Amino acid sequence: CPGGWRGPPPGGPPPPRPPPPAPPGGCIAPPPAAITSFLETCGGGLEILDLSGCRVDAQVMEALSRCCTKVRELSLGYLEEVPFRALPLLLRNAAGRITSLALNRSVMVGDSTLLLLGRHMAASLTSLDITGCKRVTREGVLFLAWHCKELRSLKVRYCAGMSSDFQETLPKIFPQIPQDKIERDKPRFFKD
Repeated sequence: CPGGWRGPPPGGPPPPRPPPPAPPGGCIAPPPAAITSFLETCGGGLEILDLSGCRVDAQVMEALSRCCTKVRELSLGYLEEVPFRALPLLLRNAAGRITSLALNRSVMVGDSTLLLLGRHMAASLTSLDITGCKRVTREGVLFLAWHCKELRSLKVRYCAGMSSDFQETLPKIFPQIPQDKIERDKPRFFKD
């Protein structure tokens, strides 16, 4: 050190630095191990669960399907990666009890997911949000319409795999859903 070490500044050591500010929204997503622990501890009494934006792995999905036996409304929006067998396991185990499911903007949701919903959750599913799921196509939605006769609310905006012309036919394909409960892309009258 040039000039030598001078010791602590007069008046004692400097005050500790404040913690870094939280990101916008005010919270930090807990790690998958913490979510799993929470579900194993408290999941038995939950009826509504929103894990949108959380890092969900195979252990979280397994704990969700094993421990959360009373969940009726489930939100798994913004899922980026879920192990191949984890979502089918959850949907099979949740058959007959989940009435509202949000998978909005989840990268891995596509026609195969809608096939699972139609096969396992048709009797109970009344509300589905697949907004922004780019792998969803016309064929998957037709399969869903054929099997999920209890649906009363459907959100399909920004599904790149479906044309706006097809989205305009959704009220005819899902006659049981009131028109104001089908959220779809607005028709485009003018080209950019």
